[in-house]
Amino acid sequence: MFDFDPARFRPEDVERLAAQADDALGRLSASTEEMASLTATGEAADGLVKAAVDSSGRIKRIALNPRVMRMDSESLAEALIEAIGAAQDDARDRVQEMVAELMAATGLPAKVDTEAVLEKVDAIGDATRRRFDEHHDDLNEVRRTFP
Repeated sequence: MFDFDPARFRPEDVERLAAQADDALGRLSASTEEMASLTATGEAADGLVKAAVDSSGRIKRIALNPRVMRMDSESLAEALIEAIGAAQDDARDRVQEMVAELMAATGLPAKVDTEAVLEKVDAIGDATRRRFDEHHDDLNEVRRTFP
């Protein structure tokens, strides 16, 4: 989406890039609103136990068919866990789909290798610390030369 080439930058590119940024922000805003209003559902025990969660997986609603009262407490607990887990899985999958669609619409990669990014961030941090230590040593040397 953002086709920016600094070597061929022209003043009119600013307006085009601003329009592209506005479009991306509009899409992001719409996706954020859609995620905020998302309700995902899951069920267990042949539909006797139903759960609904929001986009972050927080439980919004649990519905129990009166026939669940015939279940023993352990079976009911397992059914609740299963229904909630299914709803959370549905929410996760739907949010991932929304993010992938948003990333594709903006021209950004849908998946990022977070481990590789973290390794690069660590490497940059290490290099920065080494440079800081070098400069610190240089400053100490300069201080020693002045009375």
